[in-house]
Amino acid sequence: MSNNRPFFSIVTSFFNSEKYVYKYISKLKDQTFSNWECILIDDYSEDNGYEKVSKLIKNDKRFKVCKNILKKEIKGPYQGRNYGLDLAIGKYICFLDIDDYWKKNMLEIKKNFLKKNEEIDIIFTNYFRCQKNVIEIIKPITIIPFKYQIKIHNPIGTLTSTVRRAVIKNKKFKSINHEDYVFWAEIIRDNPSLKIKHLNQELAYYSISSESLSSKKILALKWHYNCYLELGYNKFLALICFIP
Repeated sequence: MSNNRPFFSIVTSFFNSEKYVYKYISKLKDQTFSNWECILIDDYSEDNGYEKVSKLIKNDKRFKVCKNILKKEIKGPYQGRNYGLDLAIGKYICFLDIDDYWKKNMLEIKKNFLKKNEEIDIIFTNYFRCQKNVIEIIKPITIIPFKYQIKIHNPIGTLTSTVRRAVIKNKKFKSINHEDYVFWAEIIRDNPSLKIKHLNQELAYYSISSESLSSKKILALKWHYNCYLELGYNKFLALICFIP
């Protein structure tokens, strides 16, 4: 591996997010591990987010910002993430939305673990789910192997995830809501020997606002059903998968 190659590539797609960019960039600059690159994709924003990002990162070569120029089929970060994946050169890939952030030792903890456990392909952690004044800890069920859980739901918090670049290959996020679930399900399905590790630590903060896509609970049920169909389930099996 080239000495100039970053250990981590952080991929972020953002849309009309100028109010978040200062905190986002500041939190990344505070990371105690510094060998990373951050690729930000402006996904057709109509505010001054791109200009603010460009100004804040101009003296830090670890950051790159680009504008998405491809036609989008639906709203959501899928295409911006794909654009970022095409540009990423790190050994491991992380995904972080513009309004979320990590504890300052997130990358250092992961780097130390991955250096000692080079067989691990995907690593993820717990996180804090923040909505208004309510904060709760989100952690996965661990008594069932993640490779089986992914057949029904997504146990991997994408904002806490790190995946080996070589495992992703040419896999892309689909133009479907809950695209992260389909992304992880396909990667795990297509790599039978893949090794996943969960670290039982709260290292990230996930923000939910009233306008967030994640806050639309009724729509989320429909989206999840569509994900089952995208993964090749028949309609009866897709309905059965809702029971657990």
